[in-house]
Amino acid sequence: MKNLYLRAKCILNDHSNNNAPEYEENSINVEVTFPQAITADELSIRIYNNDSYKEMCVGYHYNKSYKKFKKVCLNISSSEDWENQHLKAYVIIDNEVKWQCSLFLHEPKDNYWTKQILSPIDENSVEKFFVEKLSITGWWDYQTTTKLNISNKKDLIEKLFTLSQMVHGKSELQPIFVIGEDDKYTLKEFTSEMVNEFVLEGDTSITDNSSPNRVNTSFEDILKHPCNWAEIKRKIGTAKTFVIEAPQINYTLEAVNLINLFMDSIVNEVLNKNVVLVIYGLMDNINMLKGNCYTVKDIYQNCNKINLTDWEEIDIWNPCDNSDNDDAGDIIKSLLMPKADTAASEPAEIAKNNDAEKELEGMIGLRKVKDDMKDARLMSMFKKKRADMCLQKNKENVNHMLFLGNPGTGKTTVAKLVGQIYHNMGLLSKGHTVETNRAKLVGEYIGMTEKITLEVIEQARGGVLFIDEAYTLISNKESDSKDFGKEAVNALLTVLSEPDPDMIIIMAGYEDKMNNMLSTNPGLKDRFPLNFTFENYNEDELMEIACNLLEKDNYKLTDAARDRLHLLMEKAVANRDEHFGNGRWVHNLINQGVIKSMAKRVMLGGFTEQNKESLTQIEEADIIEAEKNYIDIRNKRIVSIRPIGFRA
Repeated sequence: MKNLYLRAKCILNDHSNNNAPEYEENSINVEVTFPQAITADELSIRIYNNDSYKEMCVGYHYNKSYKKFKKVCLNISSSEDWENQHLKAYVIIDNEVKWQCSLFLHEPKDNYWTKQILSPIDENSVEKFFVEKLSITGWWDYQTTTKLNISNKKDLIEKLFTLSQMVHGKSELQPIFVIGEDDKYTLKEFTSEMVNEFVLEGDTSITDNSSPNRVNTSFEDILKHPCNWAEIKRKIGTAKTFVIEAPQINYTLEAVNLINLFMDSIVNEVLNKNVVLVIYGLMDNINMLKGNCYTVKDIYQNCNKINLTDWEEIDIWNPCDNSDNDDAGDIIKSLLMPKADTAASEPAEIAKNNDAEKELEGMIGLRKVKDDMKDARLMSMFKKKRADMCLQKNKENVNHMLFLGNPGTGKTTVAKLVGQIYHNMGLLSKGHTVETNRAKLVGEYIGMTEKITLEVIEQARGGVLFIDEAYTLISNKESDSKDFGKEAVNALLTVLSEPDPDMIIIMAGYEDKMNNMLSTNPGLKDRFPLNFTFENYNEDELMEIACNLLEKDNYKLTDAARDRLHLLMEKAVANRDEHFGNGRWVHNLINQGVIKSMAKRVMLGGFTEQNKESLTQIEEADIIEAEKNYIDIRNKRIVSIRPIGFRA
C-alpha cells in the first residue's frame, strides 16, 4: 500500500475562513492525500505542540455527500503562533485516531509546504489515549496551563494512561498517589477531575458524598473517629474508588499505630476487591506519611505515582515517643473504652490551664456570656466523648454561634478566644479567626459575592469565621431583588448544613436587628444552636476598663480625678442609647479625650524636665474638659466618637 501524506504550510491570514473567530489570526493550509479513496462521515485534524501538549488547532471535514474521497484540503485558523514550533498532527476518522506525523512549519512569507508521511496509531497507545480521551476532557488545558505548573507533562499523560488501563482491566490494579506542591485546593480539584474522568467515568465528583461508587476520608478523620472504620469498610464493599487525603499530621506513636492498623485491616481489603485506592496530599505531607507509617511506605513502593511537582520524593521520619510502646490494639481500646476515673477527671479537663480560657475568664463583666460559654464547652466535650466511644449515632459536630449585643461589648475579642478554646478541645483543627462583614463579602457584580464568600469560608476552615453586623447581609426591602447579600447568605448555608465542617461561624450584631433577620429566615436560625447575649457594661465595669487602659500606659489618677471619672461613667450609663459604644466609647474617651486634654494642659502650662510627674498624673480638670466633648447631659445623649488628633 502506498504511503499516506500530510502536507501543510503557514499562510498570511486574509480572513478567507469566514467561520474562524476574529482573534484567530494565524492560518495554515493542510492537505491529506490517501493512496486510494475512502468513505467516512467525518475527518478531523488535530495539531498539538509536541513539547507542551497544548492543542494548537482543530479542523473538520464533513462528508455530506457520503461519497468516497481521496484528498482533503482544510484551512485552519488559530490564535497560536505556528512557526518555529515542534508540532504533532493527528488525523481522526469518525472520532477514531488513525494516523500521526510530526510537523515543523515555516514562516508564511516563505510560502513553503512541509510534507510528512502519516504513520498509523497503535490501538493501545498513549498517543491514542491522549487525543481521544484526555485532551478533549475540557479540564486538561485548564489544569496543566492555568492551575498547575507541570514541567513533565509527558510523564503525567503516561500515568493517567496507566490509570485508565487499570480501570478497564487491561493492566494490574495499583494504588495511586497524587502529589502536589503548595496549594491543597488546586491539588484536590485536580484529583477530583482525575477520579471523575478516569475512575468513575463521569459519574460524580470527589466532593459529592452521595455517590455509592466512591468513599472519601482523610488520615485526620481516621485518627479522630476510629469507631467509623466499620462504616468505611461497609461502604467500600460497593464502591469503585477509595480516596484518602493526607493532610499535615502530628505523628505521635499513637497516630502512627492507628494509621498502620487502619491500612492493614482495611486497605488490603480494598485492593483485593479491585477498588481503586487514591491517596493525595502535598509533597511534605506525603513524605511525612510514608516516612512514619510502614504500611503506607509499602504501598508507595508499588503504586502509580502522579507527581505534580518538580521535587524529588524523600522519606521524612518524625521520631515518636516510644516510652509506652503499646500495640495498636491497646491504643484502640484506650481510645474507645472509658477510664475508671473519667467522671472525676472531666471537670479538670474542661478547666485546664490554657491562655484562651484564662483570658476569657479575666475579661471585665460578661458574666452571663462566660457561664453560657462554659455550658457550651461542657456539652461539646460531652458529645465528643460519646462519639469517640461510638455511643452517639448522630456524628454532628456543629457549634455555630450568634453573638447578640451592642457595639463595644467584647464580641470580637470573645470570637477570637472561641477559636483557640475549641482548638484546645480538639474540635477545631487550627483555631484561628477570620473577621469579615458585608463590605468584605459583597461584590459589585452577579457571581462575585458567592466567589468571595466561598474563598473566605475556605480561609476560615479549621477555625472561626466571625461576621460582624451580619444582619446587613439581608435587605428588609422585599423589592430589593438586586441585593447581592443574599448570595453571601446562600454560600454560607452550604457550610452551615455540613454535619462536621471543622469551622465555627459566628454572626454578630444588635440583638433586635439580628432577631428580625432570623425571624424572616427561620432556616437560618435553626443552624445556630448557640446564642450568647452580650449585655451593656455598668458604670463600675466601664470604670474598670478605663483604669486598666490608664494603668497600662503608666498614667495615674488623682483622687479627685478618679471620683470625677466615676461620676462621668454614671452619667454615660444613665443617658446611653442603643448606639452607645460601651468599651469602645471608653477607649475613645480616654485616648482621644482625657489624654488629649491632659496633653494640652501640660504642654501649654510650661512643662519642665524636672517635673516628670506631670507627664503621668491626670487631674480632675482633664476629666472635666473631656466630659464636654463626650457627653451632653442637656440633650441626654452620648456624643459620637470624635476623630483622633488635634484640630486647628
